[in-house]
Amino acid sequence: MTRRAGFLRRRSFPIFIACALEIGACAGNPPVEPGVPVLRVESFAGNGDTTITGGGLAPTVRVTRDGVPAAGVAVRFNVVAGEGEVARHLVSTGPDGAASTLWLLGPNAGVQRLVATVEAESVEFSGTARRPDDGTAYFARNDFAEYVAGQLPIIISAGHGGNLQPSQIPDRTFGTTVQDLNTEDLARRIAAELQRLTGQRPHLVISHLHRRKLDPNREIVEAAQGSVLAENAWFEYHAFIETASRAVTREHGGGFLLDVHGHGREIQRLELGYLLSSSDLNQPDAILDEPRFAASSSIRKMGEISTLPFSAIVRGDLGLGSLLVARGYPAVPSASDPAPGSAPYFTGGYTTVRHGSRDGGSVDAIQLEANREGVRDTAENRQRFAEAMAEAILEHLSVHSANAPAASSVVLAGTP
Repeated sequence: MTRRAGFLRRRSFPIFIACALEIGACAGNPPVEPGVPVLRVESFAGNGDTTITGGGLAPTVRVTRDGVPAAGVAVRFNVVAGEGEVARHLVSTGPDGAASTLWLLGPNAGVQRLVATVEAESVEFSGTARRPDDGTAYFARNDFAEYVAGQLPIIISAGHGGNLQPSQIPDRTFGTTVQDLNTEDLARRIAAELQRLTGQRPHLVISHLHRRKLDPNREIVEAAQGSVLAENAWFEYHAFIETASRAVTREHGGGFLLDVHGHGREIQRLELGYLLSSSDLNQPDAILDEPRFAASSSIRKMGEISTLPFSAIVRGDLGLGSLLVARGYPAVPSASDPAPGSAPYFTGGYTTVRHGSRDGGSVDAIQLEANREGVRDTAENRQRFAEAMAEAILEHLSVHSANAPAASSVVLAGTP
């Protein structure tokens, strides 16, 4: 066996990904009439590889006619066992006769299978999925995304703090391309504080691509703008979050996702997004407590579980915003600042929609938009805020969630 870079790997721990290369013609090719070019399709790379559940593999075929690489030939990739998915089902061969796709393995550990078909010929690929190891950092191809597996029912994600700007990915030409400065570091610090307080790690998912190249908090058309490399990174980033979501659901019955971002508004306050619009939050509590608001939010599951009214979860004294205010960080919505009024406000983005509980599932999600001054501007301020946020998350979950982790040293707001 050999080891190959180019798809999911893990760093700082022993690498387990085995990348067996098998080159050989398909058995059982039918007889060919004289004068008709002989087509062959063979597995060229990515057969027999191993990665984590939900991780990406790169099955690659080589197509030849009469032994010569065949360019422009359509290859269809289909998953036949394992509930995985492919980023692109139909791929044309290049000048070297090769064609590849991104194969995201399904949620269950074990051997999974994919078939690549060219005309009447086909070749089967196998891939083995295994569950992630706690504390291990796994990397997508080209290090464009990172997943650190955890034990807590908490997921921290950061999609807009990356720095990589590979020339192979064209700059995005529409949508926002400004980096959310220092949000990767902020997310890592929040994760570290949660571990310090509980003795266990949260799950952590990071996009390392600069927002000029990829915006994983948008649907794929705006996010990647036609770049295959960017599209692959988008798929792998969200597959990492889904792997984490399945883990917290399997081990805890549900969980909580904090999607970390940064805003550049003049108002220096935190914005917490629940997929509720400004007009929703501008309603009085009696209206916000109507079931339709919880059902349309990214914390739908929490609204079903909590014994408190929905308005109390979002902006009551024990809401996440109010718990942060009690620790010295102005936030909206909160008891002291219940609604944005006419001011601009981020309601939540693609990540909150896709991975929150609005459309089902047991993982609630909140988008954090952190102001710069006093929160993201210096390492000291980032550390201080991370400590406050970790405490607030744990206290919030202890009140409103059935999946709250135990904390050995959380200082509750207002406790001497």
